[in-house]
Amino acid sequence: MMLLSVTLSACVGVAVFTEENQTACDQPADAVHLGEKQRRLLEFLRSKTPLWNPDDHPEIDAAGGAAAWVKKMRQGAERASRKRRKRNR
Repeated sequence: MMLLSVTLSACVGVAVFTEENQTACDQPADAVHLGEKQRRLLEFLRSKTPLWNPDDHPEIDAAGGAAAWVKKMRQGAERASRKRRKRNR
């Protein structure tokens, strides 16, 4: 790794820039990214848009509702698990 330059960074310390243009200190960028994620989450939570739209999931209605769909999915997973256990004996 060839050192190209050393500069002070906003994260208290020294950031080392390498040929790959990566820094040893990504904390300021991480803080900005975290702040942006928090802002988007709060915006979503405050919105009146429903999280779940049943029209987007017709397979659940076709299965007889959410409880029936979950039961069917769990039975399929259990069946697959039993087959794997049988095979590995």
